[in-house]
Amino acid sequence: MIDAIAIAGPGFKSHSLERIRTNFLLKGVEDAMLVPSEFCSSWVETRCTIISDGWIDQRKRTLINLLVSCLVSIMFLKLVDASDKVKTAQLICEMMEEVFQEVGEEHVVQIFTDNAANYIAIGRLFEIRHPTIFWTYCVAHCIDLMLEDIGKLHWIDEVVEKEKSITKYL
Repeated sequence: MIDAIAIAGPGFKSHSLERIRTNFLLKGVEDAMLVPSEFCSSWVETRCTIISDGWIDQRKRTLINLLVSCLVSIMFLKLVDASDKVKTAQLICEMMEEVFQEVGEEHVVQIFTDNAANYIAIGRLFEIRHPTIFWTYCVAHCIDLMLEDIGKLHWIDEVVEKEKSITKYL
């Protein structure tokens, strides 16, 4: 931005704060609203995937991101703060079901979750409730869990400790 201002030169007149807060902001909102409609219209032809991604933020809140992915792109739908709730399969299934209905059953091909026990239960429940939907667990999460287990092996732990000492030395 500073480079752009410098290129404009000393005679450049900026828009007023009022114009930026009103006209430009409204235009930005209009443009932003077009993107989801174009994105959603692609679901009719290509279908989409609902993705659930749970995580814990720096303030130790349990958060669940719900996203929709298709060939066009991926779009964030909502964030659920589940800090004051127990992350049972039933609770998460209800959240996923709500998003599923919002997106439209006819547009969804699969749901994608991590592979914790409660998410496995959700995946199986979804496949029973909606026979045309596939549940897929996150391979990256699976590999991460396998690597954690491998890291617990005594001889692997020794190699990692040696690697750490070499890294510190360098």
